Amino acid sequence: MIDLIKERLEEYGTQDPVQKQYAVKEILQEIALFGLWKTGFFEYAAFQGGSSLRILYGMPRFSEDLDFILKQPDPGFEWSAYLNGMTACFETFGLTVEILDKSRMDQRIKKALLKNDSTGLQLNLTFARERLQKIQKIKFEIDVNPPEHSLFNYTYIEKKGGCN
Repeated sequence: MIDLIKERLEEYGTQDPVQKQYAVKEILQEIALFGLWKTGFFEYAAFQGGSSLRILYGMPRFSEDLDFILKQPDPGFEWSAYLNGMTACFETFGLTVEILDKSRMDQRIKKALLKNDSTGLQLNLTFARERLQKIQKIKFEIDVNPPEHSLFNYTYIEKKGGCN
């Protein structure tokens, strides 16, 4: 599956180390979204925010994190039910990631953090050393108390490959 990630990276057509690092992060974000989908996460939550505009609609912007909102209020929401499935999806792609639940029960916004320090090595990439870190981090945030009367639009990402 590393070859699939390399193919996807080539689609970006960039040699600039900064742009290449952003492309790798976006590919990792897409794998994370696929992993969440495989766990049934999107039955209960919706993808929103800057990353959704870029990934789903091609907007020319980049966002560091993945933002979600529950379709129905659930102050007891826990990331743990979805993190193992997401980790397994990354393993299917040949990537080892660490995903940490950073939530506290009393918060409206529940957080998780994905860390990966091996993708650059596995893809034989060189990133700009002065300005960028080799460790890729993706923050996940979900609003567990959505506004009343929220509306949801369903859009799908269609890419080659995937998790079993």
